[in-house]
Amino acid sequence: MIEPTAAKSLLVGVRLGRYPGLVAQKELATYPLSVQELADWLTGQGEDLWWTIDGEEELAEKLRLPCPADELTAALRDRGGTLRVIAAPGQELPEGEALSQANLENLAVREGDARVFQLAWDGGLGDVWVLVEDTIAKEAIDAARE
Repeated sequence: MIEPTAAKSLLVGVRLGRYPGLVAQKELATYPLSVQELADWLTGQGEDLWWTIDGEEELAEKLRLPCPADELTAALRDRGGTLRVIAAPGQELPEGEALSQANLENLAVREGDARVFQLAWDGGLGDVWVLVEDTIAKEAIDAARE
């Protein structure tokens, strides 16, 4: 777990029209999370879930999206580093609480049954991107297996 730190603010300005629950152009709380922790969390969600990303071209070029968690986690681990998880207004963690695998779910925006996370690579005002649980792909794959 990453040590508790005060949430940094990040000026977010991205194209998020596809995910109406997300907020753009506002100062939002962000929390550090290592790629390893995110990869472990994704693995713990189950291998039958499918994920997609939007706005992170380096990872997208390495993956055939949507993809299962094991493919995404491999690409994330290869990339390495630290992410900033961006909290939507009203979803901030309690003061002094560090982000970990145990409470990452609290920062997800729900779009139907899917969880959507706003992320940015740590180290500046880089592009914000989204990680989306692709429930439509999962349903299609489950139906094809029947």
